[in-house]
Amino acid sequence: MADHVKLTQTKVRALKPRADPYIVRDDNVRGLFVEVSAASARYKLATTTRDRRTLKRTLGRTSDHTLEEARDWARAILKANRRSRAPEVREPPTLKELLDDHISYREARKLDERNTAGIKHRLNLHLGDWLSLRITDITPAMVRERHKRLSVARPIPGKPNKTTGGTRLADMTIENLRTIANGAIDYLNPVRGFKFTRASTTVKERGEGAMTTPEQVAEWWGVVSTMGNPTRARFNMLLLLSGMRSGAMKATRLEWLGANFIDYPKMKSGREFRLPLSSVMLDLVGEQAALARALGSPWLFPAHRATSGHLTRPRDDSLPIKQGHALRRTYITLAATTDIPQHVREMLVDHTTRGVHGTYLDALAMFPQLLAAQEQITRTILSGVMCAFPNMRKAE
Repeated sequence: MADHVKLTQTKVRALKPRADPYIVRDDNVRGLFVEVSAASARYKLATTTRDRRTLKRTLGRTSDHTLEEARDWARAILKANRRSRAPEVREPPTLKELLDDHISYREARKLDERNTAGIKHRLNLHLGDWLSLRITDITPAMVRERHKRLSVARPIPGKPNKTTGGTRLADMTIENLRTIANGAIDYLNPVRGFKFTRASTTVKERGEGAMTTPEQVAEWWGVVSTMGNPTRARFNMLLLLSGMRSGAMKATRLEWLGANFIDYPKMKSGREFRLPLSSVMLDLVGEQAALARALGSPWLFPAHRATSGHLTRPRDDSLPIKQGHALRRTYITLAATTDIPQHVREMLVDHTTRGVHGTYLDALAMFPQLLAAQEQITRTILSGVMCAFPNMRKAE
């Protein structure tokens, strides 16, 4: 079925997918139409050859290109056909050109510098022999073979106990390639449809879920309280009570500590972040800061064996307890059981507050409300601990 209308950009956006494909022809440019299927909508152009055969060319998806762009391309093709020559086609970009564009984009957006450097390093190291290739010359078979090769762990020369490679490295490298290849037209992307090693795209931390009840937290708290390393114990307790990402928490500097907060100059989001400290958190931070100062360390969680000077591996895999990101999930889960507004809970864990309303919120101006909310969340999380350990000082 074909509808014949004078297309506008608004009408193109309003086209609804159907199980049975249909087309909508444009009255402005002869032969131009939009083909809509259950999966996508694409601009196409029908032309007639000298032997009266009809050729249909795909110009691109409506989600990627405007109606005016499609009309300009269609007019150029029709004009070239009238002159009996093919229209000039721009050569597909090389992988290096796409990588440079992607790095420039990330730098212009001021995205995380470490991630940007990591992308550049992985592509140059593991796909360096592809950088001079046109994106159309990189085939799905090549991608599968390279992923398979990178998935094999290999010893590092001169470092007997170190290896490189593995499924995580392979997935990260090919995911970076997919993102970069998206800078080309989608049908030139050799990573489209690639199946990664991970069974799900849902973020998981070693399969660990959240603790969902105060009783589970009380049992967890009892195990952590008996850890032989007080620095690691306080680190885990503060992760639970703050909902912080472990990467940011382990690199906390003493100079960032305030009266009842910790100021982080840059988080994963790229923003500054002030973490409110409830009374229990303040006690833990005070005890740990005193220990760090006694050791002469600038870090809140010092580790003398680490080259960085602070905790680098915050997990202790010998302990059968929730650690790492599972504690952030626990914080968010139990905080959701309170009557604290969602936007406040999002601000406490450095999540982007949803909607236009979020762009007007000022975390510093709202600090008293955020601190009060932190106190309430601490009481909720530790409600089971207070019953199991009555001698513990309660959150005020």
